[in-house]
Amino acid sequence: MGEVFPTTCKRYSFMNLDSAIHYFCKPVVRHADRFVELDPHEDIGFEVTPFAEIEQYLKRHFTTTTGPVEIAGRSYTLPVFVPKNTDKICYVLVDGSGLPTEESPTKQTDTEWITEYSHWIAEKLSFSEGLAKDQAAYLETEFLSPSLSEVDPYTLSSTRSVTWEYALSRKRCVLLGEPGTGKTTLLRRWALNFCKDVSRGEQPTSIPVYFQLRDWQDEHSASHALNQACFGSDGGSDSKATMRSLCRAGRVVLLLDGLDEVPDSKRQVISDMISRLANDSPMIGIILSTRTASYKGDFQGFSHCLLRPFEDSHMLEWSYKKLYSHDRLSWHRFVRHLNELPQMKDAARNPFLLGLLVHFYRQNSVLPKDSANLLSSYVRALSGEWDMVRGISRSSESWAAPGRKLSSLCRLAFWLVDSNRSDFSTEEFCSSEIKYAERDISLHLLPALVEHTGLLQCVDHHRRSWKFSHRTLMELFAANYLVERADDVSSLFVNRWANPTWRSIWVYACGLAQDAGHLVQLILNDNQIAETHRASLLARAFAQNLNMRESDIEKGCAVIMKAVDDLLRSFKLAQSREPIAKDVLWCIKLKHKESLAKWENFNREEAIALLCDVYAGRSGVLGKYVRSVPSGSESLELVKFLEGLSQEGDFKVNVVDDDASGTGLLIIYISIPEHSTVQKSEWASTDWGK
Repeated sequence: MGEVFPTTCKRYSFMNLDSAIHYFCKPVVRHADRFVELDPHEDIGFEVTPFAEIEQYLKRHFTTTTGPVEIAGRSYTLPVFVPKNTDKICYVLVDGSGLPTEESPTKQTDTEWITEYSHWIAEKLSFSEGLAKDQAAYLETEFLSPSLSEVDPYTLSSTRSVTWEYALSRKRCVLLGEPGTGKTTLLRRWALNFCKDVSRGEQPTSIPVYFQLRDWQDEHSASHALNQACFGSDGGSDSKATMRSLCRAGRVVLLLDGLDEVPDSKRQVISDMISRLANDSPMIGIILSTRTASYKGDFQGFSHCLLRPFEDSHMLEWSYKKLYSHDRLSWHRFVRHLNELPQMKDAARNPFLLGLLVHFYRQNSVLPKDSANLLSSYVRALSGEWDMVRGISRSSESWAAPGRKLSSLCRLAFWLVDSNRSDFSTEEFCSSEIKYAERDISLHLLPALVEHTGLLQCVDHHRRSWKFSHRTLMELFAANYLVERADDVSSLFVNRWANPTWRSIWVYACGLAQDAGHLVQLILNDNQIAETHRASLLARAFAQNLNMRESDIEKGCAVIMKAVDDLLRSFKLAQSREPIAKDVLWCIKLKHKESLAKWENFNREEAIALLCDVYAGRSGVLGKYVRSVPSGSESLELVKFLEGLSQEGDFKVNVVDDDASGTGLLIIYISIPEHSTVQKSEWASTDWGK
């Protein structure tokens, strides 16, 4: 800092020449120990300006310093114009392309090597990872631009939203995210941008070098890999010489994927090695990914970006890519059923879980309503199966085995719901686990559950408190605990049917049980439950493909049908003279035929909930039962309602007062879903519409 204006600076010697008019001043800001470009999506009124226009202004108000500058994903060592009175907006000189002038152009041998290397990158990194083959996305056409937030590395509080291109244009970046949110996918997609530039004959500004850190089992393997890639320590071949020159030119960016996948006992050693490399080699870019729970804030001077869960548009777009090309109606059906189950939809904002749902739907026609088995597959994958498929060994301790982790999570979940709690402290976890393991093991087991599975997350670091990453998963684990217990658990549900959490646990338990008959009998025989509530709860459970005897299924479905029939018998079919709503596929209009007093006592919320639950249950054993019932065995109103169960769309129930009769109307209709009306022509301008 504090150098005089560089009229004689070697790099800027053109300032006194007529050619100065061909150069521009690019605004940059100081970030840690270097200068970086402004976020192009942040409108703050600063633009690239011809040097000649502000030369006198720079002479009066700026001094210069020489330091590392990041532009377009590449590191340079450049003179920087720094304001004398403030450190906000600084400037560097660039040419008409927005880049600093090259002092030495790329050699022909370098160009040939870069072309060959781009082919290798495209071959190795064109697909994302997945538990099943059809989960892997072809990144050229199936990549979705994710939502990211720049965050404080210690509190993880968001400072602003950023695009993924801007986040990874920073030469030093830690990419954080929960399991399955797309960290590996994003790094690979960024590497493929390099291949695109090469294929178009353009000179790429950055050369990605991709490493899966799961392959670094110790300090020696990590050191060897880095030295071989960056410094050509194994020899003086042309490729090694090219890589050394590219590193010196600031064009190499290391993509270090999965710090959390390094064995627990070696992770800190590997982190320290990466930190030393960052300090010793400021011209080399480093973008590192890791699970949020495994990150300890080790990398100073790095920007930190957090991958956010899928938004509705992402979920619609991703399922479209996987299903629409095979069968448009199939895609609509999947989206419709997912929307009808808010808890599952919220959990499926995780891209890995969404991929599992699509996989089972494509392979086995399993709809998202079969929630217990689908979520069970998800938690088994996160507890060990996904690691096994990818060859990841996080710990060799016996207590870190997948079965031990799942058992501990089931016990923990049941203890929480039984205590009407949602979070717990470290001491409480150790106290509850002391019956099954020594205290020292419990102290190690909790961090392993947090870091290895991602199914637990920190609530408060100071209080050392934790909770399940999603309430739905806590309910699933509690249900699994009850199903696996050897004793009779029916007494646990007594007097708890009014609790929404216990209702969900019962539904999941029915889906997980090898024979759900005893659980169904439990609710059928409990006289304290109102008939409408009993029918709604049965409909939620029967939306799944349950393991039950036919006689038990018939008993449960008969209760559901009777509740619906009793509801509809107080109405009669009415003529609909005006349209109910736009794009209606099916509808019935029912007029209340009993007294005004009974209409005033009509429970609208219960009626709507029952009809919606029954419609939502059309995909499981309830739907099979309805399709097998002989025609004409029910009331006309019920027959009309059951006809609607064969329609796929947005199911709506409106209960309205009727001024003409003094009572009211029950209007039930199914309309075309909004996403069905989207035309492919509207998507043609997007990557996923092509």
